[in-house]
Amino acid sequence: MRDKRIPRYTNLIMPTFTALKELGGSGKNNEILDQIINEYPSFEEIPLCYFSKGVIFESAERYDDAKIALEDYIKNFPDHYMVSSAQAMIPMLGLSPDEQLEYIFEQQSNASNLVQH
Repeated sequence: MRDKRIPRYTNLIMPTFTALKELGGSGKNNEILDQIINEYPSFEEIPLCYFSKGVIFESAERYDDAKIALEDYIKNFPDHYMVSSAQAMIPMLGLSPDEQLEYIFEQQSNASNLVQH
């Protein structure tokens, strides 16, 4: 019998997942998240499990996997509060910090030009 507290406990240790990803633990972290997604589909934090998979893949420089995970998150939970963050992350996957800033400034400039016209 499965312990229904496991998803809650796993969500509480997400900061640990974040630390482990820096040490190359992205595969195991995402295995645990996949297990929660598959075994506890009604868990209230499932949207964050999907989002976290994208973040973990991104940190491991697995940009194609990050994009897939973030797009799955957006598709499955379009009204979730982190969707705008996922949408903002996707076009910046794989960019250096300088390239990310350049992209952000370019987007702001484009938005500013649209307002003026």
